[in-house]
Formats: sequence, structure tokens, C-alpha cells
Amino acid sequence: MQGESVARRIEQLMKSRGWTQKDLAAALGVSQPAVSQYLKGRIPPAPVLYQLARLGRTSMEWILTGTSRDRPPAQQVQEPGSTYGNRETILRLYQQLPPPLQQALLTFLHRLVDQLKTTG
Repeated sequence: MQGESVARRIEQLMKSRGWTQKDLAAALGVSQPAVSQYLKGRIPPAPVLYQLARLGRTSMEWILTGTSRDRPPAQQVQEPGSTYGNRETILRLYQQLPPPLQQALLTFLHRLVDQLKTTG
């Protein structure tokens, strides 16, 4: 069944990143029960598939079919300390903050960037 194959590939993506269901849910902006359903064979909606492909550095085609011109995540070269991993971590942490703290963090970052522009 296609859903089970997709679930196995999502599990592979999670394993390659060292993520739990909760981690993946935060990175995708969905609930942990939704991730649980994907791992039980429910096909994620297109926007979630797109995000999965981005996060896994693969393609939607690979997630859905197991074949693609892109390499599956287990075969990709991982650079230690890459900025992509940092961005995903920052996004995941940001999404865990309550909205007022998210806004405060954005304000802080804007001020920091503005200050760096003026001090060069």
C-alpha cells in the first residue's frame, strides 16, 4: 500500500535527522498526532509533503514513490554544523514559543540586524 511506503520514507527522514515525532511536528508546524497518522500510512497534504521534502533535503517525488533524481536522505552528504540544520533548529525552537515571545524575539532580531548594519 502506498501510504505504508510513504510512512517508511517519512520514518527514514526522521531517523536521518535524529528527530522524534514531536520534533518533526514542530518543524512542520503540525500536531504530533498528525505526524503519528502520517507514520501509520495517512498521506500528508501537499504543503506538508513539500515541507518534508525541504527538511529532508529530498523531493516530494521520493517521499511519495521512493524514486527520484534526488538522492534519498541517507545517501546525502551532511556537513557538520551546516547552516541548514541551524535554521531548522531555530525555526523549531521559535515555533515552541508562545506568540508574545515570538514577537519579542523578532523585534530583538530586527534591532540586532539594524545595529550590525550601522556598525558594519
